[in-house]
Amino acid sequence: GRSEFGPRALGNRSILANPCTASTKDTLNARVKHREQFRPFAPACLDERAQEYFQMETPSPFMLLIGRATELAKQKTPAVVHCDGTARVQTVTREQNSDFYEVISEFAQISGVPVVVNTSFNVNGEAIVETPQDAIESFGFMDIDFLAIGPYWISKQENRAAFPEYTDAAYLAIRRARYPHGDQGGLGAIDISKFDSGFSVTSQQLEEFM
Repeated sequence: GRSEFGPRALGNRSILANPCTASTKDTLNARVKHREQFRPFAPACLDERAQEYFQMETPSPFMLLIGRATELAKQKTPAVVHCDGTARVQTVTREQNSDFYEVISEFAQISGVPVVVNTSFNVNGEAIVETPQDAIESFGFMDIDFLAIGPYWISKQENRAAFPEYTDAAYLAIRRARYPHGDQGGLGAIDISKFDSGFSVTSQQLEEFM
């Protein structure tokens, strides 16, 4: 579907995982995201049940607000509760994203928990995936079990021969080499070398970009 615009992956360019096991965080950091072990992960929760798990005064559809985890969240969803007892929560409604809402609802039917781990679909050091090619390459490189892309559900185990073995450096080199040749839209017309250290933009430059 359409890509998110902003600092968080909100369900359309996301890696999802089971929050009910504390070891999920370590597994994602070590085997999937390839980053430091202390890095936390955020929960995406059905909006109407968010108060059961997180102390939130207002909905948080863009995963920008911090809520204190309830005792239920600490017991049931340890993979998304930070060491200080908080979580950066995304609340999800059917109106905002019906597909993602249905995914979380189905997980709740299976597990009894209306929460999933939601982290951006990218390896540490690269941008979030955008195109189907990005998604398939990243899926092949990362230790992920399944890929949902459009109407397709792809199993890693059943398609291992289709994905070459890459080192971290080789994979990132391929991704970085392709980026300058992609469609950057209005961003491609901006010469950031002319900006000062604060990356200020003149009104004329902004008008040209828009």
